[in-house]
Amino acid sequence: MYSEAVAFGIVAAPSPAGDPALAAKLRDLTISWSRYDYRGRILEAAAIEGVLEQAVELGYRWCLVQRAGHVILEDWHADASRERLEQWVSRWIGEGDFLALGAVIPDDGGGSGLDDQCLLVDVSRYHDLGCPAFGDSCARTDSVAGWNFVETSLRNGLPVRDIGPVLDERRLSLGRLSPPEAQRLGDYLGSGIRDYAGGETWLDPRVGVFLSEVQGQVVNSDRGVFLWNLEPYDDVRTRPRGFEGPISTLYSVASGFKPNMILESLGFDHMTRVVFFDYSTKALEVKRLLLEEWDGRDFPAFTRHLFRALPSYEAHYHLWDGATPDTLDERATVDAWERELQLWGGERAFEHHWSQYRRLRHEFVQCNVLEDPTPLLRHVEPEEDAVIWWSNAFFTVWGNWLLDVGERQRAYERWVEALAERNPDLFLYGSDFCNSSVNDVRAADYWSLLRNAGCDELVPLAANACEIRF
Repeated sequence: MYSEAVAFGIVAAPSPAGDPALAAKLRDLTISWSRYDYRGRILEAAAIEGVLEQAVELGYRWCLVQRAGHVILEDWHADASRERLEQWVSRWIGEGDFLALGAVIPDDGGGSGLDDQCLLVDVSRYHDLGCPAFGDSCARTDSVAGWNFVETSLRNGLPVRDIGPVLDERRLSLGRLSPPEAQRLGDYLGSGIRDYAGGETWLDPRVGVFLSEVQGQVVNSDRGVFLWNLEPYDDVRTRPRGFEGPISTLYSVASGFKPNMILESLGFDHMTRVVFFDYSTKALEVKRLLLEEWDGRDFPAFTRHLFRALPSYEAHYHLWDGATPDTLDERATVDAWERELQLWGGERAFEHHWSQYRRLRHEFVQCNVLEDPTPLLRHVEPEEDAVIWWSNAFFTVWGNWLLDVGERQRAYERWVEALAERNPDLFLYGSDFCNSSVNDVRAADYWSLLRNAGCDELVPLAANACEIRF
């Protein structure tokens, strides 16, 4: 996770097409895609200096500033050693001795400066140097964004480091599109993404790849299958305060083996009920097939059976590096299963768990909790030691693209309120609309915190004993 000494900032930007709705959506995308790694406060102002002034006042040491429309990209890779932007930022901070890091870009007049779409600023040095202006096009005819930062840094012996090669692999600057391009992009925001056909010559190829990936997530959401979890198990390793066990009912999204780890960690017996809910009918079908046909051994072999029983034209398998069942490297599947078994203490431990788990009573509910949680709520009983895990149901590509952040927040608040009404003592696990982890709390207590905290997309609520990253 990013250090608590790091704040993110966002600089408002007018729509490149003069459309306020497009400008609002670009802001939403910048905030939402930043939240895949960053869970802290986001500062917002009309100019970079305004963001940095807030960072000074609030005592942050560093600030990563983005303009609205800048999108940080992170993919799910089979190679867990591939570094995310968060890890690069941590290294840069550790090395120190800079005023600002960013992509150095030239201009037609022979000058150069820092790209204002994304830069990391040492807030303490910024303040000590008198808070230099980021750009001053009136003072220099050959100036580009960030000239004053470059000039101030050099004058004081501080390097302005070019991190463009690292950034360029991990970002898009949608706010820099020309007005005609921005208008075309606007056609694909929201539900318009379903009509994206690809191969448009006007579009930056990297933007086209991004739109294609988003489209794949949106149009395949109701048939998506996660065989493995993207999120770790750290939050469910220990029992929450007040939980005595065993679990009376586990309500869970139909994803990976985290439901099983919750049962194993918190305890279950022959009376435990498992209620799977998901907006994907195929995810629910996979859970049924696992119960009916799999003995808990050699999961890579069973995945091959699943791919035949539910081929990719019926089920959309979320796999590493954008792979499909036809292109998946079997070694990656074997490695993933070996990592899973290590978390369980070996093959025998998992097989024992699975043999007990298959005997439990199971129920299956098709339900999109972001749109209407009513089908699931009908199954929620007022009982002690019940647990729910909804994963990131309120922070998905589907939701982040089709709904604005205010809509997602209202849906999330309705969800928590409904859970608290159905079972005040229900123990919660999941992520909120800002992707902040929720755990070690009961429904009624959390609903009280949530409605009184005044949180929003910029200032999220921290209500957990363990923050996890996907």
